[in-house]
Amino acid sequence: MGAVEDVRKLLQDLVTPDLRALAVRVEALEKKIDTGFAEVKETISEMKQSIATSDDRAERRHTALLVTLHLEERVKRLEERAAPHEQRT
Repeated sequence: MGAVEDVRKLLQDLVTPDLRALAVRVEALEKKIDTGFAEVKETISEMKQSIATSDDRAERRHTALLVTLHLEERVKRLEERAAPHEQRT
């Protein structure tokens, strides 16, 4: 049994430190990945907010443009003018 114990001791002396070093490196990589994902999530959240803000701004500008040009009233008048012609045909 002395040979088995010698092999076990040799493996522990050679492999265990490398395994521990690898475990430390894996933990460091996991932390980097977690930090990277957190940054990506934050960036996506900021982009969503920016898009929502842009959508709101575009909607307000569209409404202001319609009001300014009185397009709704013009379309209504055109439809009223076209209605008698459509009834005749």
